[in-house]
Parts: sequence; C-alpha cells; structure tokens
Amino acid sequence: MLAQRTALFKPSGTAAARTAATAAAADGREIIDLTAGEIWSELAPTVREGAIAATGRNLNRYTDTLGLMELRHAFACKLSAESAQPWSADKIAVTSGAKQALFNAAMILVNPVTKC
Repeated sequence: MLAQRTALFKPSGTAAARTAATAAAADGREIIDLTAGEIWSELAPTVREGAIAATGRNLNRYTDTLGLMELRHAFACKLSAESAQPWSADKIAVTSGAKQALFNAAMILVNPVTKC
C-alpha cells in the first residue's frame, strides 16, 4: 500500500502543457513550446566531448542517489570560489532536474500533517 500522501499528488501541469503543445504541433499549428526547461541551443563542444568520454569510462550507469562524487566535488569548488564560503561535496546533491530537487527537499523538510 502506498503512503497516504501520494493521494495528494496531482499530475504535473508541465507534463499536461507539453502534451497539449505536442498535440497542437501534430495538428499542424505553429507552436513555441516553453513547457520544459530544456536547452534550446547547441551544447558546448566540451559538454558533448565530456559526455562521450564519460561513456568510455562506463559513467553511463545509474549513479549514487546524491550524484557522482567527482561532480559534487567540482560543484563544491566552484561554489566556494564564487561565494567566498567554504562548500564540501558531502553537502551537495545533484538531481535530474528542478522538480526532483524540490520534491527531495520537501520530503526531508516537511512532515505529514497530523490530525489533532
């Protein structure tokens, strides 16, 4: 049996809007789809080359839940340099997107409402 709070979840508005945009485009309408936070420009060559190199090192598998330690360490170094505040990789998580990050944060910060 699923947790009771799952009954409170509603379908994603973004997903519904994306479905509507795709259907309208399939009907021949000219659509500018702004529903997803996807990059519209070409990836930088360093990003493409890094992704290809990663597959050669078998880094195309599921990662640790918090993200690759090497990536978290790189973020910690970048944040420390930019903010002049010390950051460590063990305080950083890398998620698959903003919705996942917000969901994770809510699940660790917000307790279920209890009846009085």
